[in-house]
Amino acid sequence: MPSTRSASGLRWLAATLCVFLCSCNDAPSDSPIKSQDTTSHNTVWKVDTLGTYGSGLLDICAVSPSSVYAVGAVWDASGTVPTFVMHWDGVKWNEMRDDSLRFWISGGVPGSVHALADTVLFIAGTRFVTRDPLPMAAYWNGKKWRNISPNTTHPLTGIWAKSLTEIYVVGTQGLIMRYDGSVWHSVVSPTQLDYHGIWGLPTGELYAVACDDFDSYKGSVLVRIEKDGAAVEFSRTIGRLLGIGGSISTDLFAVGDGVFHRGSDGAWLEIAMPGTRVAMRGVFSRETNDVLIVGAFGKTTHWSGRTWRAYDELYDGSSTTWYYHASAGGGRYFLVGGTGTRALLGVGVPR
Repeated sequence: MPSTRSASGLRWLAATLCVFLCSCNDAPSDSPIKSQDTTSHNTVWKVDTLGTYGSGLLDICAVSPSSVYAVGAVWDASGTVPTFVMHWDGVKWNEMRDDSLRFWISGGVPGSVHALADTVLFIAGTRFVTRDPLPMAAYWNGKKWRNISPNTTHPLTGIWAKSLTEIYVVGTQGLIMRYDGSVWHSVVSPTQLDYHGIWGLPTGELYAVACDDFDSYKGSVLVRIEKDGAAVEFSRTIGRLLGIGGSISTDLFAVGDGVFHRGSDGAWLEIAMPGTRVAMRGVFSRETNDVLIVGAFGKTTHWSGRTWRAYDELYDGSSTTWYYHASAGGGRYFLVGGTGTRALLGVGVPR
């Protein structure tokens, strides 16, 4: 049973390099997004590097100004004691160590986190009981972790909670499941592609994106998830969709091998992004005029409602550096990623 830093780290690094290969063509210069309100592009960034070889943080969720959760794996110098959850207390990042959680994950990595409150936290990802990857899901009630892993053979790639009795997960080979607080239920999926991201709007609408990890020619889909089934809303015949986000149903973003936007007319259009074109992995939007999109080479781009701004200070040119997801809270932006050898935690303070 894999349990060492080398086994888990190599799997994480190999999956990263295979899933997120990017293209480097110049992007067009115009954007179809229209908004009258603006937010400032002037943000000061501080990036912490944590852990040793095999470390990386894959998802993040801000609950409040003094409570932000990030998940992945941060390995210590011994290579035997990973931290899977990091918590921001408003001043600094702290490790959330727990022996029971480490036992359940057993050599795997949590890749998704969603919190309803500071003491209502859900994570999902992969565990290794044998050599084959299996699903892992857990719930934190503020005092201890509870294992809520579903009975399936498909690893989980995303989790979203609408309430304590309506939690959704997505995974490989088109897996969608719903947890009612005690029992898991299957949700009919319109695709057998691997899901890579799930996102819920304040109105309750839920979306997910899926694609083939290694073959962009198999295309990708964006689906809308209901309690008993999901339906395709947007599809691409070539190219991958790896992340989904937005603030309202008429202002959604899908990212991957390109960035796409759904406006008030319901149509999906590709967005022109500034600078070199690379694969993007995560998107966070709290308002129509405040959007962060992150991806390969550490690229981070902000939409103010009028213009795009690429933060070149975070763009290091290394093919192994990725920002996977972004969040915001308390007037700050938060980024998570990895370099292949270290985990990255970025905090941005708008000026």
